[in-house]
This record gives sequence, structure tokens and C-alpha cells, in this order.
Amino acid sequence: MGRYLDMARKALNEKKDRPGLAAISQRLARGAAWLNQRAAELERVKQGPDARFTQAVKTWERLEDEFIDLGGVGCSLGDNGPCPPSSDVRCAHCKATLTTEDAYREALAAKLERVGVLLLWSDTLQDTVAFVRSEAELSCVPAGFVPYLDSELRELFPQGKPPPTPGHLRLVHEAKKLAGARVTGQGATEATVPAPPDAEGGPEAGSAPNAS
Repeated sequence: MGRYLDMARKALNEKKDRPGLAAISQRLARGAAWLNQRAAELERVKQGPDARFTQAVKTWERLEDEFIDLGGVGCSLGDNGPCPPSSDVRCAHCKATLTTEDAYREALAAKLERVGVLLLWSDTLQDTVAFVRSEAELSCVPAGFVPYLDSELRELFPQGKPPPTPGHLRLVHEAKKLAGARVTGQGATEATVPAPPDAEGGPEAGSAPNAS
């Protein structure tokens, strides 16, 4: 009996003192970052995965298997996890925790990111926002998402000035969502809103009301 207890203690100590999990997580995180960067470069030149990329994916997957064999649990990226939705490699844990809706949203986000549209959830706005680099990408934003141009963000968050309050951001967001407003200057919004048919002395069609 004593021999079995000694064996059990030894096994527990070995498991507790296993080295390498943190180091493997760091290597996996660096590898995922490199693979995502390489995938973006290949996408820009309209080229599919090359031999170097394919080999790196296989190496990453073998390293993740080693992480699991050593007793690693949760996202294999450790403190750098969870795996980003747009990542070209995702650990088994993050893949397994996806729901059907999550999988659809992540696939959509990854697809849009490749054409210059970034979908991000905003806790302040309680909504998913579409960030676009220029006017050219606006047509790529699916219905139901409010787009923000890079120029609008510069107007909302000018350098050297205090950031807008959460209340102001929510007001601007509602104006954009309901009226297709555009952030112009000083964080104001501008939209083309026709006057009611029976309004007398009301604003003319094409006027630009400001929401501040």
C-alpha cells in the first residue's frame, strides 16, 4: 500500500511541477500572430496559402497537441487568449465553445475584415459597430450594422481635446442608425431629412440638423 501511495504522490508532484505550459502558450500566441499577419499579406496579393504558411499551420497544431498532452486546459494561448474571431488558427477549446450564431458572426467578421470592415462590439453603445477605412468600403457593410468612417472617428476623438461623453456617443449613434447621419465636425452629426409634407415653415428637404 505504501508503494502505491508513493507512486501516487510522485505522479501528482510531476503533474504539479510540469514545466512548459506557459512557454508553449507564448509560442502559440506568437505563432498565431505570425500566421494572421502572413494570411493578410497573402490576401493583399490575392494569393492562397503557400508552402511556408501551410507548414507553419501544421507546426502550430502539433504544438497545441503538446499543450493538451501536458494537461493544458482552456484556450491554449493562455493569457493572450481567447483566440480572436478573425484568427486563421484557433485552438480546440475556442472552436468547441462556439455556438451556431457565434460561428456565423465570427465567419462574417473575418470575411468583412479582409475587405477593410472591422466589426466590434461596443459596451457603451450596446451595439456592434462597423468601422471602415474609407467611403469605398461602405458598400461592403451589411444591413443592420452602423458604419463609422475613419474620418468620423477623428472628428469624434480629436487630438488634444477631451473625449465625448458616453451619452453624447449614444446620441450620435442613434442619429446615424435612424437617419443615416454623418459625423461632420466637433462631434456633430449631419443628415438629409425631408420636411413633413404638411409642415409650414419647417425645415426644407436637404437641411442638416445637428445632434450634439
